[in-house]
Amino acid sequence: MLACLFMSALGLSRAGNATPSAAPAFVHIVILESATGGPYGEFSRSFRKVLATLSPRLSAAVTVTTVASIKNDALARFDARDLLIPVGTQATAKVLQWNHKAAVLSVLVPEITFAQLAKQAGNETPSRPLAAIYLDQPLIRYVLLTKLIAPGMSTLGVILGPVTRYQGEMLAQVARTNGLKLATVSMRADSNNPLPALSMLLENSSVLLALPDPVVYNRYTLPPLLLTTFRYRVPVIGFSEAFVTAGAVAAVYSRPAQIGRQAAEMLSQPLPVAGIYPRYFDVRFNAAVAQALNLTLPSKAEAVAVLQKAGDEP
Repeated sequence: MLACLFMSALGLSRAGNATPSAAPAFVHIVILESATGGPYGEFSRSFRKVLATLSPRLSAAVTVTTVASIKNDALARFDARDLLIPVGTQATAKVLQWNHKAAVLSVLVPEITFAQLAKQAGNETPSRPLAAIYLDQPLIRYVLLTKLIAPGMSTLGVILGPVTRYQGEMLAQVARTNGLKLATVSMRADSNNPLPALSMLLENSSVLLALPDPVVYNRYTLPPLLLTTFRYRVPVIGFSEAFVTAGAVAAVYSRPAQIGRQAAEMLSQPLPVAGIYPRYFDVRFNAAVAQALNLTLPSKAEAVAVLQKAGDEP
């Protein structure tokens, strides 16, 4: 009964006599935002706009709500003809715990977080289609951006925290393939000061690559960390627009609207049973910091072209 009321409240109904050839790929597409507005709303608006252009029939099947407004047992009515799109970590965690048979496409969640949530929910080998567009970038994009910023560098420095430690081996391989050495230091989960580790790292690094790890990079650690790198005259490559505003020389990242576009385009084919990296991304530079460090920046168009050529593999 609750499921019926929920679907009725969203304006959803089953097409009882529609033929398979006339019906859209999904009967219902429900976007479940972790919260209202912000990056979640940006994703939803982009997704609906692009899907309306690509497939008006599928677009008509889309409903947007927040995950907090849904009762757990209301989702049991959804089946393999439906698609749930949880937006953000909170929404993904709840959707993976729910008892339903609908396909799932998680967005705006980092790769390691998605893997942990799937494992906790027992979805490592799901019986239903389970896909994700990760929030983070493939490592090759970070490495190629550092080479564009500092083409003469030899050693790439990285602080690995509890979230990013699993990427150390893969990053070393990507760096080695691109003619670079990798210098790393680790931070424990109970540490709140990256500066001791940073000082040792900067002695042997030409560029500091910041990977998204909230233990290492947060609003408390970022200002002193960037000030220290500037004193050492070591440029920082970040993972968000805000990072560049704070003092990184450059960053590569995907906006929620870009991920929304990719998610809408994915509905023209079967969903992958795996997580994938963002296809679309943006690059931003801090010209003032580059000038202070005597760095010559490439054009944005050149940087995007180089990173696009690398594709979206790890």
